[in-house]
Parts: sequence; structure tokens; C-alpha cells
Amino acid sequence: FQVNDLKENDQYRFVSERAGNATQKYGVKSVSLLAVKG
Repeated sequence: FQVNDLKENDQYRFVSERAGNATQKYGVKSVSLLAVKG
């Protein structure tokens, strides 16, 4: 696959407490990407 576009979802908030903690501890982020089969 070839990634054509990658965007961070800055406004997204993880629902679970565990995922929320991962954002603070490990810098986990929500992203959207567009990929095409090459």
C-alpha cells in the first residue's frame, strides 16, 4: 500500500480511560489515512 494522506485527529478523544492514559504516557494519537494498493 502507498499512503497518500495522513492526518492527525486533534479533536478526537478516546472513550476508554486506558486509551486516554496511553495518550499521555506514550503519545498515542488518533489518525486518519488514505492508502491505495500499489
